[in-house]
Amino acid sequence: MSIIDRISYYNAWSKKSPRAKVILGLGALFIPMILDLAWLQFLVLLFLLGAMVFGAKISPRVLSKLMVLPLGFLLLSMLTIVLSIGPQDPLLALGPVGITAQGMHMAARLFLRSLTGISALYFITLTTPVPQWLGVLKSWHLPVFLLELMLLMYRFIALFLKELEELMVALKLRGGENTVGIQLRAMASAMGSLTQRVFQEYESMERQLELKNFDGNFYF
Repeated sequence: MSIIDRISYYNAWSKKSPRAKVILGLGALFIPMILDLAWLQFLVLLFLLGAMVFGAKISPRVLSKLMVLPLGFLLLSMLTIVLSIGPQDPLLALGPVGITAQGMHMAARLFLRSLTGISALYFITLTTPVPQWLGVLKSWHLPVFLLELMLLMYRFIALFLKELEELMVALKLRGGENTVGIQLRAMASAMGSLTQRVFQEYESMERQLELKNFDGNFYF
């Protein structure tokens, strides 16, 4: 069982109405996005974080660790917005590349909007077990193939994170963080091993489904 599954089953709100939690999470995801008001997005973000920490009693340390990976990708994507080639009136120039006030503003708005969306999705997945929120979506008559795709994506993301965590622990035990060169070579090797292990787990899951007489449909 992954850390997300454990939290979803044992948090303080795990027994509350899954329909209410899904509606609240989706509302927190789409309403600030549609209205596109920075102050509203900030308030929704504070509400979601407060609900998870103080309402569902999810550890802030665990929540911050779960936020690291999406925040890393988000910050990398912000660089493509902040940095401009040959900008006029840059705040900071680094040769042909510069940073403009407009780019900083756009990056800040996008960062806040994206962080609010990530928090809304975490609110649903961390407070509601997978079968429950999939059951809610099914009751709303979403296409079955879409629900199955969401389930498979969720399982493989959890598998990827689990394998990545194990590889990072092994990397630290081998002293892979001593120098930058050693760290990069170790990370390249770890990524190759990670890909191989994910495919092996996928084949293992296929065999398990065959043994259970899987008929091609997931029942929620």
